Amino acid sequence: MKLKNGTATGSRNEARPGQPVPKFRVQERLFFGQEHRAFTLVELLVVIAILGVLIALLLPAVQAAREAARRMQCTNNVKQWVLALHNYHDVQVGFPQFTSCGTDATHGTFNTGYSIHARILPYIEQGQFMDGIDFGAYDTRIYTNKSAVNELLYDRLFFPCPILTCPSESQPGLQEGTVQGDSSGEIRKQAGTNYMFCLGSGSGEGYYLESLKNDGIFRNLPTSFATIIDGTSQTLAVSEGLLAFEEPPSDPTGKAWRRMNAISGLEGASSDLADYKEADLTAYKSGAKYSQRGFIWMVGRATSTGFGTWKRPNEELPSVWFRGKELLYWGAASEHAGGVNAGLADGSVRAISNTIDLPVWRALSTAAGCETVSL
Repeated sequence: MKLKNGTATGSRNEARPGQPVPKFRVQERLFFGQEHRAFTLVELLVVIAILGVLIALLLPAVQAAREAARRMQCTNNVKQWVLALHNYHDVQVGFPQFTSCGTDATHGTFNTGYSIHARILPYIEQGQFMDGIDFGAYDTRIYTNKSAVNELLYDRLFFPCPILTCPSESQPGLQEGTVQGDSSGEIRKQAGTNYMFCLGSGSGEGYYLESLKNDGIFRNLPTSFATIIDGTSQTLAVSEGLLAFEEPPSDPTGKAWRRMNAISGLEGASSDLADYKEADLTAYKSGAKYSQRGFIWMVGRATSTGFGTWKRPNEELPSVWFRGKELLYWGAASEHAGGVNAGLADGSVRAISNTIDLPVWRALSTAAGCETVSL
């Protein structure tokens, strides 16, 4: 609005002298002017506290969702291995078996042959990986000097295949070390596996073929679906095991024991599976050493890629060799909360709780024990 002399007046909303300032003008000045008030320290702390509570509530939910996804992937891995066994059986009319130290009339003295994993790779679309390997040649085994072994084996110790390891595993699936029996001492990367094949109840797991008396599907004897008298829906084929420590603790305790090896027959320790118990752990510490669990995935030795059910899943006990009796205990274990995944011979996969009744767990591992169990 202009006056006659050309000067402009203020806004129509501007207060005239002697009149109060309109309310909206006060708010405008509080918002844009020097009278705007900042957050107080108390208000800032309250906001931070609220955000902290929200994060504390959301983080477990996010972690649980991630673990659920990892467990689902692990379940799929277990199923793939069981289905590969089915495909192998269709072609070979039987199941592959472990091979270990020992002698027999056909091959004489021999060491370790190839793992079940290596034999069934062609049945999970990984057959090209083992091209050129003669599975019947014990003189081209893994545990021997490099000069006497097929060079292809050494090249294939490093095999970063996702289906070999569980997504929840905290130890690296590739670890550096010397190959057992290789006198050159060469340090190489070696791949491990979390997926183990069932030896049986564990009441007679021998280190040598001639003393092996396992009662599961995989027991160094010819087996097939026809020998699973208990029924494929009630017989374990595959479950989980924890990988060995990359850096073993010098004083293992609690859950760390599940990744360790120990030797019995020591003073104060049990000398038989029937007496194996948690009270022995103090005595076992002097005999505890690095674990071979899961390494090398290509090894057909039960100590590396097999499991038994003498104890429940995830017992805080080391794998143990009962010296003099040639008995072994290698349990099932995982980093999933509350239990392990297990594949039955019919191709189904179940979540097995750590608190499963021990007689049921043992009965599930036998192929012809004539037990009746339900999960």
